[in-house]
Amino acid sequence: MAIWTIVLTIIAMYVAGVETARMSGAVTRHDGVVHGLMMFGLSTVGFIVLAALTGGTLSHGGVNATTHSMWIGLTSGMAWAGFWTLLLGWLAAMGGAASGVGRPSLETRQPVPMRPAV
Repeated sequence: MAIWTIVLTIIAMYVAGVETARMSGAVTRHDGVVHGLMMFGLSTVGFIVLAALTGGTLSHGGVNATTHSMWIGLTSGMAWAGFWTLLLGWLAAMGGAASGVGRPSLETRQPVPMRPAV
């Protein structure tokens, strides 16, 4: 489950970084990376707020003394998976935003000069 979480986060952050850079109208790769980092930061803060609002009721509901040692091992493994998920998601957001710059969605034309009216 941890590997699946890491893989899906990498894919989601890459695609979100590409779209963030395209929709921001960034011209340089640096501007795209900055927009990608902002998208990653906002999604991480949103997840933390959502996790804090739930209060852990879903994950801590059935823990008793017999499963306490298993719960400690599970949470340490989840901590490492969370670390790798955040690190690789952060890199994927920057890479996606850097690669999404410079591809305009609409074709632009040069303006046609007009003569002044008489």
